[in-house]
Amino acid sequence: KTVYDSVHGFIRLSDLEYKWLKTAWFSRLQQIHQTGPAYRVFPGARHTRYEHSLGVMHLASKLFDHLFSNQLHLKIEKKEVPFYKEILRMAALSHDLGHLPFSHTAEEFIFSPDCHEAWTLKILNDPFVIEFLKPLIEEGNSLGLDAHALIKKVACGQEKFSRYENKVSFNPIERILSEIITGDFFGADRMDYLMRDAYFTGLNYGFFDHEHLIMSLLIEKDQHNDEPIICIDFRGIQACESLLTARYFMYQRLYLNPKVLAYTFMLKYLVKHTIDNTFALDSVQNYIKISDIEVLSMIKNGEFKDPFLSQLQNGLKEDKELYEVLPLTNEELLALENSIDLKDSIFFLSKIKNPTFLTPSVLVKNTFNQLKLFKDCAKMKIPAFSENFVLFERERLSKVLEAIQGAKV
Repeated sequence: KTVYDSVHGFIRLSDLEYKWLKTAWFSRLQQIHQTGPAYRVFPGARHTRYEHSLGVMHLASKLFDHLFSNQLHLKIEKKEVPFYKEILRMAALSHDLGHLPFSHTAEEFIFSPDCHEAWTLKILNDPFVIEFLKPLIEEGNSLGLDAHALIKKVACGQEKFSRYENKVSFNPIERILSEIITGDFFGADRMDYLMRDAYFTGLNYGFFDHEHLIMSLLIEKDQHNDEPIICIDFRGIQACESLLTARYFMYQRLYLNPKVLAYTFMLKYLVKHTIDNTFALDSVQNYIKISDIEVLSMIKNGEFKDPFLSQLQNGLKEDKELYEVLPLTNEELLALENSIDLKDSIFFLSKIKNPTFLTPSVLVKNTFNQLKLFKDCAKMKIPAFSENFVLFERERLSKVLEAIQGAKV
């Protein structure tokens, strides 16, 4: 079976994967926008978690084929390789199953202190899902491997999986497979969302040489404990830098776009109120009934007695830009906090740090076959930054600008 994807072209599927696309828990992702309410600012951003999950599976397969073509540092039997690839692909398809409507928009409100991975695990633990995965589970049993546990581990990553299913250590193979999907730097999840978001928003900043990047990745032995780790060949440094710049510019132009942040602010309160008062998040069967279309319809047609929520509802229905968002320096933020007229009407959204950071574990294999930190090998340096994002009613814009300007005089 094949499906045609806007970003990657033809994507091949096994019979089990194709059937997975038709299940209620996966097909629901067709109604979960990938970038939340960003389509109100970028009209083409109507893509969903459904096609993103397919893209992650496709890229994860490419990464697997390249990294596992030489198993020099992996303690893995040849007969296990096809099985591990099946696990990886199913985990990639499953990694976003737990998302709420409009993706990350209201998750911090509704799930706190949990996150969508908690519901991904609940879905994967559902008896119907386990029954569906029976062919893979039986194949794993014949190899002495637990397919169900592997899919959950690889889909969620070590940190999230250990948080919700007791502290569990990952063996080297599980860690490598999980990093192929969820890796903070070269994971298939990150690669796909940058390219997909760029394609559908029209912001070409998000494209980078992903083929070169994939071909530049290696599995080497950690110098400290001899365990296998993913690192970068020095000839792929420019491909890595292109991913970093793509991520930097997409954050600036899309993910931290002031209008997108303003719409997200409006929507998250309405989504939380609607879900809290309409849906029972007490079972997988109830959870998978919730979608963007369902919630948005209830928001538009509902009655909100709270004046604040009613104002937000009218703003969304009439497509009014009720709020402004500004990125401020610490000095500018202090000026607003000291303004008697403004301090009670300013919402402090968050302090955003440089989204292009690299974890210390990202290593490069240099010309002398030594492993060095990427930051010490790369020629391009993206400066660290942090910005305070504040939100306020649009009618107060002139007063806000006056307060900021006054502080600079």
